[in-house]
Amino acid sequence: MAETFEVFCRYEYEHDKNYHITGRKIVFYNNFIYENEGYIDFTYPFSTSEITREMDSTDLVTKMFVKAVEDDTTASGLLTIINTEANNSGEDYLLNFEYLHSIKAISEEQYAEVSKYEARMKQLNQELAPLES
Repeated sequence: MAETFEVFCRYEYEHDKNYHITGRKIVFYNNFIYENEGYIDFTYPFSTSEITREMDSTDLVTKMFVKAVEDDTTASGLLTIINTEANNSGEDYLLNFEYLHSIKAISEEQYAEVSKYEARMKQLNQELAPLES
């Protein structure tokens, strides 16, 4: 989402005494938060030795690039998702914020912006297509 709005963000989590996340907040910034000697500092006021993972996040995909492959049956000589009607953005990547939406890590408003962004990118790509050399 930060890429969509061209801003920087920081995630803040609230938790109970058993380390279960009880609240999430995404704070957006117009300027980059400077790092400390090349590292971003994380502060955690509790012992981290007992932290366990409760949720499998293997479904987390936000932006997946798909490489074009050579193909003799296309005019360009490449087979790519850019040219398929099923690709909502007309770009060489797929966006998927389903997981973040399902765990409420992003708001309804933020989630709705994904499809608007994809539609705008597709429109721009269609407008630019005749200009390709």
